[in-house]
Amino acid sequence: MSLPTGAWKANVNGTESELILHAPNEKGVFTGSFLGADLKGFWEESSQTITFSVTVFFGPGSPTIALFKGHLFRTPANPDPGRDVVATLTGVVQMNVGDAGPGTFPALGTSRRNVFGWLAQINEVL
Repeated sequence: MSLPTGAWKANVNGTESELILHAPNEKGVFTGSFLGADLKGFWEESSQTITFSVTVFFGPGSPTIALFKGHLFRTPANPDPGRDVVATLTGVVQMNVGDAGPGTFPALGTSRRNVFGWLAQINEVL
């Protein structure tokens, strides 16, 4: 099944936000926005895997870059026709070392921890 598009309810390391996804092109490249920043990524249909990065600039210093990877599944797995289904993307986000101040991004990378969990959900009718 293809990647659902639209406004997803997302959660990154406990911070809720909206994830907007636009339809992938024939090469699997899609665009959207997340956490107030534009994103661009790849949708791999065969493995139902999404990969995208978000780059956020907080001033003249180096940007903070977050690399998201996730997998899509639907609940229930085999719905009756016309039944509401919840599509879920879940995975990890790896943060680089940037010049973001405290509280400016839901998860900031440090030498102690730079990988965090995330998920996003959207309702659809199949």
